[in-house]
Amino acid sequence: MQSFTQRALIGVLGLFFLGLILGQIFVPIVAEDIAHQFPEVRHLVLPYSILGIATLACFQIAATLLAGILWRSSKGSFFSDATRTLIVATGAACTLGFLIPAATAIHLLATIHAGGPGVVLGLAASLIAAIGFAGLTYIATRAFDSARFDHKELGGVI
Repeated sequence: MQSFTQRALIGVLGLFFLGLILGQIFVPIVAEDIAHQFPEVRHLVLPYSILGIATLACFQIAATLLAGILWRSSKGSFFSDATRTLIVATGAACTLGFLIPAATAIHLLATIHAGGPGVVLGLAASLIAAIGFAGLTYIATRAFDSARFDHKELGGVI
């Protein structure tokens, strides 16, 4: 049986997932509004909208994978290779979710020669977040491997 905390976390992930769906609906609308303000980037509305939706989809995938990890934690199959794979996949989805906007910012600055301090700060934030999630995934995988080893060892003693 799942604890209250696990159900609450699944509920929060569900709300996060629904918020991301709403974000995917609003991305093209906001892109059109920006294109009206800055006509020099009007031709980028469709490709940047697709990339924005893909970014949000990465975080939807990560939320779904996190729900899978939570589900496995209430079962006897938590300490398995499948859970390790879910941890790595969650980190990869989040990392990709931050690399897509970084690539978009690089394209905007280098190819289109548009943008300003906000784009540069967004690029820096995206790159830092991507590196941070990659590092966090590495740490989480190592911690999981250590916990799985301890779990096997303790299972052998009992």
